[in-house]
Amino acid sequence: MITACARQYFIKNDQLLPVNEFENSFNPPFQFIYEVFRIVDGIPLFIEDHFNRFWHTAKLVQVDPGITRHDLLRLVFRVIRANPEGDGNMQIVFYHHVMNHPQLFVFYTPHQYPTQQQFKTGVKVVSLFAERNQPDAKVMDTGLRNAANELKSSEQAYEILLLNKEGFITEGSRSNVFFIKENTLITPPLG
Repeated sequence: MITACARQYFIKNDQLLPVNEFENSFNPPFQFIYEVFRIVDGIPLFIEDHFNRFWHTAKLVQVDPGITRHDLLRLVFRVIRANPEGDGNMQIVFYHHVMNHPQLFVFYTPHQYPTQQQFKTGVKVVSLFAERNQPDAKVMDTGLRNAANELKSSEQAYEILLLNKEGFITEGSRSNVFFIKENTLITPPLG
């Protein structure tokens, strides 16, 4: 599965449900909009930035999530309270299902952070020639995700760097990419 639900409860369209109902409830199309953010000590980190990007993506792909920021934040905290196990990553997913019914999910997603040893020694990364159609929009491309996951597994890599047609790094498959050269922060250009 492209997206997995962790912990005990998730939200589907304002309804708190047990995790064992996630697989039967979550049936997205090939592409859907999403946002992932960290929860630390019960607080969603940089939530305004993540909400801004979520609504920016919705505007780019011309969909209306049909919820206010206030109500979405209320759902985020509802999931946090229902799952008191500690820090983690939370995901918001929105898509239109069959018959054009909007579907909004808020849930904890499995996560993996580098260990102290990996911070010291680095991690294995490999590259994949692949580009998202709109890199400035957080739209899940299941074909690209599957290709990245397959390569990551076969190469036993920690992360996949996506390369454009010219061979330039555009982004990580699951991470933000930046480099430091001579005390200058270097990131891929927007869009």
